[in-house]
Amino acid sequence: MSITRDEVLWGYRMILGRDPESEEALIANMGSDDLYHLQKRFMGSEEFLLKRKNYIAASAASQLNAVASIPTLEIEYSATLGQLVDCVAKVRGQYAKVGPTEPHFSVPAVSPETLDSVDTNISQFWATGHVQAQELLQSLECFGLTELKNRTAVEFGCGIGRLSLGLASKFKQLHSYDVSDSQITLAKKASVDAGVHNCQFHLSSGNPFAALEQTDFFYSKNTFEHYPPPIIHQFIRNALRSLKADGLALFQVPTFIPDYSFSIAQFLSKDSLIEASHCLPQHAIFSLIAEAKCELLEVKEVQSELPAGSVSNLFLIRKPGAKQAKKLMLPVLLS
Repeated sequence: MSITRDEVLWGYRMILGRDPESEEALIANMGSDDLYHLQKRFMGSEEFLLKRKNYIAASAASQLNAVASIPTLEIEYSATLGQLVDCVAKVRGQYAKVGPTEPHFSVPAVSPETLDSVDTNISQFWATGHVQAQELLQSLECFGLTELKNRTAVEFGCGIGRLSLGLASKFKQLHSYDVSDSQITLAKKASVDAGVHNCQFHLSSGNPFAALEQTDFFYSKNTFEHYPPPIIHQFIRNALRSLKADGLALFQVPTFIPDYSFSIAQFLSKDSLIEASHCLPQHAIFSLIAEAKCELLEVKEVQSELPAGSVSNLFLIRKPGAKQAKKLMLPVLLS
């Protein structure tokens, strides 16, 4: 296979980024056996290898010197008491209209084809709660969450109690909260049917300042994103205030959604809620942690079903135990 003049000219321009230095050089490269050997000749030349080395070095320097930009969103999350009450009322009104009526509406990693019957589906559904509760608590042992039979826990956003029954089997007392009256009703029935007596279900109050039960462990996942930012902000404040000394809080919050914005006035002016996920910036959560005199132990990005480019974080927070104040010894000054 002969190499044409145009093919050699293309090689110079595409691989070396220039025209041939002479007609003789162009003719010499036409002696290549085929296009593969022509390409190999160009890419093995000192000129190409030097250009490649310089390009890699320049690219690395550019990345090193690049200033990481922090995306910002227009989000109102500081609300008055009246605005918070109105926001909560609007969300509760919406949730009163929806909610599953059967506990087997979703079983992770189980397809309908593998289920022998609805009863099997329900059994597997509740079993996943016990498995997830065990995995969750095992991962927290290194942070001091032990002796659970003497401890109290709070689950926020319990739904119909799938995880609640698993957590209740580990703790002395569990308090589970949800905004949906229909789901709380189903959760209570499930606990009775399962013979679980140390789990108390609470319908979330319309008062956003209502205190949660004092707890050694607060947990919430895939819940806060369904509430507007002012409510997320207040709920996190309530959660941190509920922690006992040395208590842990583990909750998941979306902290960035591309092109997301929130206006309290616009939200309250709409006749109905728009099906959308909400987020609260990280700096707002860090401020709440400092306000509650807690310490951030871990923050981890987790997978979510949010739009592409979104960030959802899992926060692990501790309320430091009370320490006895050290006596300050001052020398006696004699005049």
